[in-house]
Amino acid sequence: MPEEVGFLTEPEIALRQITTALEQGVPVGVVLADAAYGNDGQFRNGLEALGLQCVLGVQSTTTVWPEGSMPLQVPPCRGHGRPPRLLRRYNSQQPLAVGELALQLAPARYRTVRWREGSAGMLRGPIRR
Repeated sequence: MPEEVGFLTEPEIALRQITTALEQGVPVGVVLADAAYGNDGQFRNGLEALGLQCVLGVQSTTTVWPEGSMPLQVPPCRGHGRPPRLLRRYNSQQPLAVGELALQLAPARYRTVRWREGSAGMLRGPIRR
C-alpha cells in the first residue's frame, strides 16, 4: 500500500463517509451498524459528535460507562517520563460490560423494534431506550 494512502479501519472509513455525506447535504437518517462498528468506541463517539441517532450492535463484553458515571480525566504530564494517556479508574468508578448493564435495566427501558421482513418473517428485537 502506498504511504500516502495510509491505513484506516472499517469504522474509520465509515465515519469519514458519513461525515462526507452530511457535508454534501444527504438527508439525515438513523445509522444502523453491526458489532464490527458498534464495538469501536471512536466510531460511537464520532456518531455522537455528529449528533446522529444510531442503533449499533455490540458484543456483551464491550464496556461502557453507565449514565451518570464518567472516568476521571487523564492526569496532566508532570514534565518527566512518558506522558499518561489512560483514564483513571477507581473501584467506585468502573465501566460495565454491556451484558451486565442490560441485566440491571428495568424492562420498561426496552422496546421491541421491527426493522424489515426476512425470509422467516418480520425481523425484530429489543432495543434500549
